[in-house]
Amino acid sequence: MIIDAKAGTGKTTTLKKLANIVPDSSILYLVFNKKNQVEGKKEFPENTDVMTTNAFFGDIVYKMFKCKLKKCKTMLLIPRDYYAKLEKK
Repeated sequence: MIIDAKAGTGKTTTLKKLANIVPDSSILYLVFNKKNQVEGKKEFPENTDVMTTNAFFGDIVYKMFKCKLKKCKTMLLIPRDYYAKLEKK
C-alpha cells in the first residue's frame, strides 16, 4: 500500500492504527528524514520497521553491488534489516 497525501491529512495516524490492527504483519514505513524516523520508531508498534528513504534505497544499491561482485544470477531487493526480520518468521 502506498499513501500519498498532503501534510496534516492523517497519513501517520492511519498507518499507526493499521499497524496495531494487523500485529502479525510486517510493515515498512518509509520517511524522508532522520527526525521522522526516530519519532516513528518510538510511536509505531514492534511489527513496523521505520526507515528513511535514503537508508532503504541505500540497502538496495548495496545489495546490487554486492551481488554483482559475487556474480549472482538472482537477487532479492529488500533492505538487510527488513529481510532479516522476514527470515525469522
